[in-house]
Order: sequence, then C-alpha cells, then structure tokens
Amino acid sequence: GGSVTRVKVGDRVCPIFHQNWLQQGPMPSTAYAVGNTKGIPGTLCEEMLLSEENVVMVPEHLTDAEAATLPCAGVTAWSGIVTEGRMKAGETVLVEGTGGVSIFGLQFAKALGGRVICTSSSNEKLEKAKGLGADQVINYKETPEWGKAAKKMGGADHVIDIGGGGTLKEALAS
Repeated sequence: GGSVTRVKVGDRVCPIFHQNWLQQGPMPSTAYAVGNTKGIPGTLCEEMLLSEENVVMVPEHLTDAEAATLPCAGVTAWSGIVTEGRMKAGETVLVEGTGGVSIFGLQFAKALGGRVICTSSSNEKLEKAKGLGADQVINYKETPEWGKAAKKMGGADHVIDIGGGGTLKEALAS
C-alpha cells in the first residue's frame, strides 16, 4: 500500500523466517520452538501478502533459487556460528552432513577464519565439501564413532548439529 517505505512494487524480496524479527531485536528462545509459525501460510507460492517489516531485499547477484535458501538455512547456520556460537578465527566447526544449513555453516566458518570438519555418509559429497573448504572429513557410515574421530583431529569448538537426538552423543564427543 501507500504507506510502505522499505520496499517498492517490483523489488525482489524474501520473507524473513521469524515474522516480526526486525522489530523485536534478538530472538527469544521461544521463537525457536516447533510450530512457532502457526497461522502463517507457507511460502511455496508465487505471491503472498506480508508486512514490509517481514521481508528483506534479495541481492541482485542472487538467483531466486539461491535467495530462497537464505531466510532458513543461511540464517540458521549464521545464528549457530556467529550469533549464538560467537565463533572466532582459529576455532573449529564440525558440520553434520552436506545439506543447506551445513554447507552455509562450512562457508561462514571458513570466511571467519575457522577450521571445518564435515561429516557425511557419501565419499562423493565429502569430496565436494573439501572443494568448498572443509579441512577434514569423516564418513560416518565407515566411522560410526565419528565424534571420537573428530576429537583425534583436534576436536570441535562448535557443532552444527542437524541430526538432533540421533547425532547428539557423537556431536558432544567431538
């Protein structure tokens, strides 16, 4: 409408993952609870109506597909490594798997001067992770006690744990 000032018709925007985040400042822990998006329609649509405070501009150099990963996977990894993790150069981040959150985590950690250990069940994906900057890799199918293996590699200061209860024991061992 006419009162919108942050964006204009035709701008490429992405919805922010947690609605009203820009007005609230740091996210309270309750914002991460399962189901916190109750009542908000999904984003797998061509058009949707959102308040201007709940969108961010898409950088021109990104495709729509690239930009679509930022509000969830990108922000999740950033939060774990920077906002909550307060990672410093020289620290080690272990990323579980090669999905969106983990690959963002790998790239953020490397950009911040960190060392990265990446796990996967696929040697092919581990080679791709090395190509993206992973310093060391562990195939968790070949090495079920991958936490101990990571510890022998120098251990992890931070873990991007995407496996929850199924991987927590090994993540803590790393």
